[in-house]
Amino acid sequence: MNEAMARMRFNGAALGHRLTLDYAGERDRPFTVVGIVRDARYNSLRETGTMPMMWAALAQAPYRISSVALRTEPGAEAAVLREAEAVLTATNGDLMVRRTTTLAAEVEQTTAREHLLTRMASGVAAVAVLLAAIGLYGTLAYTVRRRTREIGVRMACGAAPTAVVRLVLRDALILAVVGIVAGAPLAIALGFVLRPMLFGVTPLDPVTNIACGALMISVALIAAYLPARRAATVDPVIALRCE
Repeated sequence: MNEAMARMRFNGAALGHRLTLDYAGERDRPFTVVGIVRDARYNSLRETGTMPMMWAALAQAPYRISSVALRTEPGAEAAVLREAEAVLTATNGDLMVRRTTTLAAEVEQTTAREHLLTRMASGVAAVAVLLAAIGLYGTLAYTVRRRTREIGVRMACGAAPTAVVRLVLRDALILAVVGIVAGAPLAIALGFVLRPMLFGVTPLDPVTNIACGALMISVALIAAYLPARRAATVDPVIALRCE
């Protein structure tokens, strides 16, 4: 049985206990619990709770067997499926095998819509990041051009080129942080809207949110690097002549 069944029937301590089912004809044939497996999603990845489940030996099954699950080694799925069909057919010629599949295929089929939406969202996100990088580059390039005289004064007063680069990169970092702080609540709210399509991650997942923030900061710094390098090569004499 699984952990949910053990908690429901025996408060978790189920090993060695006997379990009687409520099926007709089974009340006088108790089963002994010989193992407990972890809770899992059994019918759909979208299940929000865990159903109490138990498993019995094939010869002791208290219900009609309509499906059989086999554990295979990686890469041997196709051969095992063919062999299983042959064994079932040889056991009973009237037995009809309706469908054979693998767990990976079932998962892929179940999440096909989510995969499609994820690819589309990833494409849109990539375009958005590219547009943000272009916009940030243009904004910083224009800002550096307008501050040419100021940069020239700084360099004439002894500012090193590396200090000018840091100045421009700092401005880019401030813009990126302001954008992240402003957009984080919207991103989290959208995550809650898309929660039904999330598997193994939550809208408040810290690793994902931190990684996205780090990505945006990296893009901002990369986009600002060229204007920063250009500002560091300004000739102080020419810069002081600029109006």
